Amino acid sequence: MEKYKLIKEYPGSLTLNSVVFIDFSSDVLNYPEFWEKLTYPLGNTAGEDFNFCASFYHELPKKVPNNNPLNLEVGKSYLLQYAKAGSPVRRCTISTFTKEGYPFAVTDSTKGIIQPGDYKIVDDNDYEILSFVFRGSTIYNKLDNGLFEEKIYGSVSEKTLLEDDKANISSVKRLSDGEIFDIGQIYCFGSEKVTEKLTSIMYSEIIIGTRGRLCFVTENVGTRTQWNLRDLSKIKEKITITTLDGFDLTLGDRYYCVMANSTYVTSNKVSLNTIHTSDFTFFKDKENAKKYAKLNNFTFSLNMLEKILRNNISAFNLIKKNYDEIIGNKEK
Repeated sequence: MEKYKLIKEYPGSLTLNSVVFIDFSSDVLNYPEFWEKLTYPLGNTAGEDFNFCASFYHELPKKVPNNNPLNLEVGKSYLLQYAKAGSPVRRCTISTFTKEGYPFAVTDSTKGIIQPGDYKIVDDNDYEILSFVFRGSTIYNKLDNGLFEEKIYGSVSEKTLLEDDKANISSVKRLSDGEIFDIGQIYCFGSEKVTEKLTSIMYSEIIIGTRGRLCFVTENVGTRTQWNLRDLSKIKEKITITTLDGFDLTLGDRYYCVMANSTYVTSNKVSLNTIHTSDFTFFKDKENAKKYAKLNNFTFSLNMLEKILRNNISAFNLIKKNYDEIIGNKEK
Protein backbone atom coordinates (compact mmCIF):
# COMPACT_ATOMS: atom_id res chain seq x y z
CA MET A 1 0.00 0.00 0.00
CA GLU A 2 1.59 3.29 -1.11
CA LYS A 3 1.77 6.19 1.28
CA TYR A 4 2.51 9.88 0.62
CA LYS A 5 3.56 12.89 2.72
CA LEU A 6 2.34 16.45 2.08
CA ILE A 7 5.39 18.63 1.36
CA LYS A 8 3.57 21.88 0.52
CA GLU A 9 0.13 23.14 1.56
CA TYR A 10 -2.49 24.36 -0.91
CA PRO A 11 -6.05 25.73 -0.46
CA GLY A 12 -8.20 22.98 1.04
CA SER A 13 -5.24 20.69 1.77
CA LEU A 14 -4.26 18.88 4.95
CA THR A 15 -1.59 20.41 7.16
CA LEU A 16 2.07 20.17 6.20
CA ASN A 17 3.76 16.73 6.69
CA SER A 18 0.42 14.88 6.82
CA VAL A 19 0.71 11.28 5.61
CA VAL A 20 -2.00 9.42 3.69
CA PHE A 21 -2.44 6.08 1.97
CA ILE A 22 -3.20 6.45 -1.71
CA ASP A 23 -6.12 4.02 -1.41
CA PHE A 24 -7.85 6.47 0.91
CA SER A 25 -7.06 9.83 -0.68
CA SER A 26 -7.81 11.47 -4.03
CA ASP A 27 -5.68 14.50 -3.11
CA VAL A 28 -2.51 12.71 -4.20
CA LEU A 29 -3.96 11.99 -7.62
CA ASN A 30 -5.35 15.50 -8.07
CA TYR A 31 -2.34 17.42 -6.73
CA PRO A 32 0.70 15.14 -7.20
CA GLU A 33 3.20 18.03 -7.15
CA PHE A 34 2.38 18.71 -3.48
CA TRP A 35 3.02 15.14 -2.28
CA GLU A 36 6.12 12.98 -1.81
CA LYS A 37 6.00 9.21 -2.03
CA LEU A 38 7.42 7.43 1.03
CA THR A 39 9.34 4.16 0.69
CA TYR A 40 9.45 1.16 3.04
CA PRO A 41 12.63 0.47 5.06
CA LEU A 42 15.21 -1.61 3.18
CA GLY A 43 14.42 -5.33 3.20
CA ASN A 44 10.81 -4.95 4.37
CA THR A 45 7.68 -5.68 2.36
CA ALA A 46 4.26 -4.15 2.63
CA GLY A 47 2.94 -7.17 4.52
CA GLU A 48 5.88 -7.42 6.89
CA ASP A 49 5.91 -3.71 7.51
CA PHE A 50 2.28 -3.21 8.48
CA ASN A 51 3.38 -2.14 11.98
CA PHE A 52 5.72 0.42 10.44
CA CYS A 53 2.88 1.83 8.31
CA ALA A 54 0.53 1.93 11.25
CA SER A 55 3.07 3.71 13.41
CA PHE A 56 3.91 6.22 10.64
CA TYR A 57 0.26 6.90 9.79
CA HIS A 58 -1.35 9.18 12.33
CA GLU A 59 -4.85 10.59 12.72
CA LEU A 60 -5.32 13.08 9.92
CA PRO A 61 -5.26 16.70 11.09
CA LYS A 62 -8.15 18.97 10.18
CA LYS A 63 -8.01 20.33 6.68
CA VAL A 64 -6.59 23.78 6.14
CA PRO A 65 -9.60 26.09 5.56
CA ASN A 66 -9.92 27.24 1.97
CA ASN A 67 -9.79 31.03 2.29
CA ASN A 68 -9.68 31.49 -1.47
CA PRO A 69 -12.75 29.64 -2.81
CA LEU A 70 -12.89 31.91 -5.88
CA ASN A 71 -9.38 30.70 -6.85
CA LEU A 72 -8.13 34.27 -7.32
CA GLU A 73 -4.54 34.60 -8.46
CA VAL A 74 -1.89 37.17 -7.61
CA GLY A 75 -1.35 39.74 -10.34
CA LYS A 76 -4.67 39.10 -12.10
CA SER A 77 -7.55 41.59 -12.39
CA TYR A 78 -11.17 40.66 -11.59
CA LEU A 79 -14.62 42.24 -11.53
CA LEU A 80 -15.94 41.56 -8.01
CA GLN A 81 -19.30 42.37 -6.48
CA TYR A 82 -20.24 42.24 -2.80
CA ALA A 83 -22.73 39.37 -2.99
CA LYS A 84 -24.75 40.08 0.15
CA ALA A 85 -25.62 43.72 -0.58
CA GLY A 86 -25.73 43.73 -4.38
CA SER A 87 -23.28 46.63 -4.43
CA PRO A 88 -21.68 48.12 -7.56
CA VAL A 89 -19.09 46.01 -9.33
CA ARG A 90 -15.47 47.01 -8.76
CA ARG A 91 -12.43 46.02 -10.75
CA CYS A 92 -9.61 44.95 -8.46
CA THR A 93 -6.20 43.34 -8.70
CA ILE A 94 -4.95 40.65 -6.31
CA SER A 95 -1.64 41.93 -4.96
CA THR A 96 -0.74 39.18 -2.47
CA PHE A 97 -2.10 36.58 -0.02
CA THR A 98 -2.12 36.92 3.75
CA LYS A 99 -0.42 34.26 5.86
CA GLU A 100 -3.87 32.75 6.47
CA GLY A 101 -4.40 32.41 2.71
CA TYR A 102 -6.82 35.28 2.17
CA PRO A 103 -6.52 37.14 -1.17
CA PHE A 104 -5.61 40.82 -0.71
CA ALA A 105 -7.23 43.05 -3.32
CA VAL A 106 -6.41 46.59 -4.46
CA THR A 107 -8.76 48.95 -6.37
CA ASP A 108 -8.40 52.58 -7.45
CA SER A 109 -9.86 53.82 -4.16
CA THR A 110 -9.53 51.07 -1.58
CA LYS A 111 -7.83 47.81 -0.62
CA GLY A 112 -8.54 44.89 1.68
CA ILE A 113 -9.03 41.18 2.23
CA ILE A 114 -11.50 39.19 0.13
CA GLN A 115 -13.42 37.12 2.69
CA PRO A 116 -14.86 33.75 1.53
CA GLY A 117 -18.53 34.02 0.65
CA ASP A 118 -18.61 37.82 0.65
CA TYR A 119 -17.89 38.38 -3.03
CA LYS A 120 -18.74 36.90 -6.39
CA ILE A 121 -16.95 37.21 -9.71
CA VAL A 122 -18.83 39.05 -12.46
CA ASP A 123 -18.07 37.60 -15.85
CA ASP A 124 -16.40 40.11 -18.18
CA ASN A 125 -17.55 38.18 -21.20
CA ASP A 126 -21.19 37.35 -20.45
CA TYR A 127 -22.17 38.54 -23.91
CA GLU A 128 -22.07 37.75 -27.59
CA ILE A 129 -22.06 40.51 -30.20
CA LEU A 130 -24.71 39.67 -32.80
CA SER A 131 -24.50 42.58 -35.23
CA PHE A 132 -22.73 45.79 -36.20
CA VAL A 133 -23.97 48.84 -38.07
CA PHE A 134 -21.43 50.28 -40.53
CA ARG A 135 -21.54 53.96 -41.58
CA GLY A 136 -24.91 54.32 -39.88
CA SER A 137 -26.89 52.04 -42.20
CA THR A 138 -25.08 48.90 -43.39
CA ILE A 139 -25.76 45.92 -41.09
CA TYR A 140 -23.30 43.08 -40.50
CA ASN A 141 -24.94 40.03 -38.88
CA LYS A 142 -23.08 37.23 -37.15
CA LEU A 143 -22.84 33.86 -38.92
CA ASP A 144 -22.54 30.40 -37.38
CA ASN A 145 -18.81 30.39 -38.21
CA GLY A 146 -18.22 33.50 -36.08
CA LEU A 147 -17.73 35.93 -38.96
CA PHE A 148 -20.02 38.89 -39.67
CA GLU A 149 -21.61 39.12 -43.11
CA GLU A 150 -23.09 41.92 -45.21
CA LYS A 151 -24.70 40.80 -48.48
CA ILE A 152 -22.75 43.20 -50.70
CA TYR A 153 -19.41 43.58 -48.91
CA GLY A 154 -19.02 39.97 -47.76
CA SER A 155 -17.71 38.56 -44.47
CA VAL A 156 -15.29 40.06 -41.94
CA SER A 157 -14.12 39.18 -38.45
CA GLU A 158 -15.39 40.68 -35.20
CA LYS A 159 -11.89 42.05 -34.53
CA THR A 160 -11.89 43.92 -37.87
CA LEU A 161 -15.22 45.59 -37.12
CA LEU A 162 -14.25 46.49 -33.55
CA GLU A 163 -11.11 48.22 -34.82
CA ASP A 164 -13.04 50.21 -37.46
CA ASP A 165 -14.18 53.64 -36.21
CA LYS A 166 -17.09 53.60 -38.69
CA ALA A 167 -18.55 50.37 -37.27
CA ASN A 168 -20.67 50.33 -34.12
CA ILE A 169 -22.17 47.45 -32.15
CA SER A 170 -25.92 47.30 -32.79
CA SER A 171 -27.11 44.19 -30.91
CA VAL A 172 -25.82 41.98 -28.10
CA LYS A 173 -26.97 38.70 -26.55
CA ARG A 174 -26.60 38.18 -22.79
CA LEU A 175 -25.35 34.60 -22.47
CA SER A 176 -26.60 33.98 -18.93
CA ASP A 177 -30.27 34.19 -19.95
CA GLY A 178 -30.24 34.52 -23.77
CA GLU A 179 -31.84 38.00 -23.79
CA ILE A 180 -31.02 40.14 -26.86
CA PHE A 181 -30.69 43.92 -26.68
CA ASP A 182 -30.76 46.22 -29.73
CA ILE A 183 -29.92 49.90 -30.04
CA GLY A 184 -32.95 52.10 -30.63
CA GLN A 185 -35.22 50.00 -28.38
CA ILE A 186 -36.72 50.89 -24.98
CA TYR A 187 -35.57 48.88 -21.95
CA CYS A 188 -35.63 49.03 -18.17
CA PHE A 189 -32.33 50.07 -16.60
CA GLY A 190 -31.13 49.56 -13.04
CA SER A 191 -32.90 48.47 -9.87
CA GLU A 192 -35.35 51.41 -10.09
CA LYS A 193 -36.47 50.27 -13.56
CA VAL A 194 -35.73 53.52 -15.37
CA THR A 195 -37.19 53.24 -18.88
CA GLU A 196 -34.98 54.71 -21.59
CA LYS A 197 -34.03 54.15 -25.21
CA LEU A 198 -30.72 52.35 -25.74
CA THR A 199 -28.77 54.75 -27.97
CA SER A 200 -25.40 53.01 -28.28
CA ILE A 201 -23.28 50.06 -27.15
CA MET A 202 -19.58 50.62 -26.65
CA TYR A 203 -16.53 49.53 -24.73
CA SER A 204 -16.07 51.51 -21.52
CA GLU A 205 -12.62 50.07 -20.89
CA ILE A 206 -10.13 47.85 -22.67
CA ILE A 207 -8.25 45.30 -20.59
CA ILE A 208 -5.14 43.83 -22.17
CA GLY A 209 -5.68 40.16 -22.92
CA THR A 210 -9.50 40.32 -22.75
CA ARG A 211 -12.34 41.57 -24.94
CA GLY A 212 -13.06 44.37 -22.46
CA ARG A 213 -16.29 45.43 -20.76
CA LEU A 214 -19.29 46.69 -22.66
CA CYS A 215 -21.37 49.63 -21.53
CA PHE A 216 -24.88 50.48 -22.69
CA VAL A 217 -25.59 54.18 -23.19
CA THR A 218 -28.84 56.11 -22.75
CA GLU A 219 -29.41 59.84 -23.29
CA ASN A 220 -32.03 62.03 -21.67
CA VAL A 221 -32.13 65.82 -22.07
CA GLY A 222 -28.47 65.91 -23.05
CA THR A 223 -27.33 63.66 -20.19
CA ARG A 224 -25.52 60.44 -21.13
CA THR A 225 -25.70 57.53 -18.72
CA GLN A 226 -23.64 54.34 -18.98
CA TRP A 227 -25.09 51.04 -17.78
CA ASN A 228 -23.72 47.52 -17.41
CA LEU A 229 -25.26 44.59 -19.26
CA ARG A 230 -26.58 43.13 -16.00
CA ASP A 231 -28.60 46.37 -15.47
CA LEU A 232 -30.77 45.81 -18.56
CA SER A 233 -34.13 44.04 -18.59
CA LYS A 234 -36.95 43.69 -21.08
CA ILE A 235 -40.16 45.63 -20.48
CA LYS A 236 -43.01 43.23 -19.78
CA GLU A 237 -45.71 45.83 -19.20
CA LYS A 238 -47.41 47.67 -22.07
CA ILE A 239 -48.24 51.34 -21.46
CA THR A 240 -50.10 53.62 -23.86
CA ILE A 241 -51.11 57.22 -23.14
CA THR A 242 -53.56 58.91 -25.51
CA THR A 243 -52.95 62.65 -25.67
CA LEU A 244 -55.58 65.36 -26.04
CA ASP A 245 -54.10 66.34 -29.41
CA GLY A 246 -54.73 62.86 -30.77
CA PHE A 247 -51.54 60.81 -30.40
CA ASP A 248 -50.84 57.46 -28.73
CA LEU A 249 -47.61 57.63 -26.75
CA THR A 250 -45.70 54.59 -25.49
CA LEU A 251 -42.65 54.04 -23.29
CA GLY A 252 -39.84 56.46 -24.09
CA ASP A 253 -41.96 59.00 -25.98
CA ARG A 254 -41.77 62.59 -24.78
CA TYR A 255 -44.97 64.24 -23.54
CA TYR A 256 -46.09 67.65 -22.28
CA CYS A 257 -48.50 67.66 -19.39
CA VAL A 258 -50.85 70.19 -17.76
CA MET A 259 -52.27 69.46 -14.34
CA ALA A 260 -55.96 70.14 -13.79
CA ASN A 261 -56.71 73.84 -13.20
CA SER A 262 -53.05 74.77 -13.61
CA THR A 263 -51.16 76.92 -16.09
CA TYR A 264 -47.88 75.08 -15.53
CA VAL A 265 -46.60 72.81 -18.34
CA THR A 266 -44.29 69.93 -17.43
CA SER A 267 -42.38 67.62 -19.77
CA ASN A 268 -40.94 64.14 -19.46
CA LYS A 269 -40.80 60.75 -21.16
CA VAL A 270 -43.42 58.06 -20.71
CA SER A 271 -42.10 55.52 -18.20
CA LEU A 272 -43.39 52.80 -15.91
CA ASN A 273 -43.72 55.51 -13.24
CA THR A 274 -45.78 57.98 -15.31
CA ILE A 275 -48.93 59.02 -13.40
CA HIS A 276 -51.88 58.74 -15.77
CA THR A 277 -55.06 60.00 -14.10
CA SER A 278 -57.83 62.49 -14.91
CA ASP A 279 -55.90 65.14 -12.95
CA PHE A 280 -53.33 65.35 -15.77
CA THR A 281 -53.84 66.22 -19.44
CA PHE A 282 -51.17 64.99 -21.84
CA PHE A 283 -50.02 66.45 -25.15
CA LYS A 284 -47.49 65.41 -27.74
CA ASP A 285 -47.02 68.97 -29.03
CA LYS A 286 -45.58 71.55 -26.65
CA GLU A 287 -47.47 74.46 -28.22
CA ASN A 288 -50.79 72.64 -27.81
CA ALA A 289 -49.99 72.14 -24.14
CA LYS A 290 -49.20 75.84 -23.69
CA LYS A 291 -52.48 76.90 -25.35
CA TYR A 292 -54.42 74.52 -23.14
CA ALA A 293 -52.66 75.83 -20.03
CA LYS A 294 -53.66 79.42 -20.83
CA LEU A 295 -57.31 78.36 -20.81
CA ASN A 296 -56.91 76.99 -17.29
CA ASN A 297 -57.70 80.33 -15.68
CA PHE A 298 -58.85 78.92 -12.37
CA THR A 299 -56.13 78.99 -9.75
CA PHE A 300 -55.79 76.57 -6.86
CA SER A 301 -54.46 77.81 -3.55
CA LEU A 302 -51.36 76.09 -2.22
CA ASN A 303 -53.46 74.42 0.49
CA MET A 304 -55.79 72.95 -2.14
CA LEU A 305 -52.85 71.77 -4.23
CA GLU A 306 -51.27 70.11 -1.22
CA LYS A 307 -54.44 68.09 -0.62
CA ILE A 308 -54.76 67.10 -4.27
CA LEU A 309 -51.10 66.08 -4.51
CA ARG A 310 -50.84 64.38 -1.13
CA ASN A 311 -49.68 61.21 -2.91
CA ASN A 312 -47.21 63.07 -5.13
CA ILE A 313 -45.17 65.33 -2.86
CA SER A 314 -42.44 65.89 -5.48
CA ALA A 315 -44.98 67.35 -7.94
CA PHE A 316 -46.43 69.59 -5.23
CA ASN A 317 -42.98 70.84 -4.23
CA LEU A 318 -42.20 71.64 -7.87
CA ILE A 319 -45.43 73.66 -8.27
CA LYS A 320 -44.94 75.34 -4.90
CA LYS A 321 -41.45 76.41 -5.94
CA ASN A 322 -42.82 78.06 -9.10
CA TYR A 323 -46.19 79.17 -7.71
CA ASP A 324 -45.46 82.91 -7.66
CA GLU A 325 -44.18 82.79 -11.24
CA ILE A 326 -47.27 80.89 -12.42
CA ILE A 327 -49.64 83.39 -10.80
CA GLY A 328 -47.65 86.32 -12.15
CA ASN A 329 -47.77 85.04 -15.73
CA LYS A 330 -51.48 84.38 -15.38
CA GLU A 331 -52.25 87.92 -14.23
CA LYS A 332 -50.52 89.34 -17.31
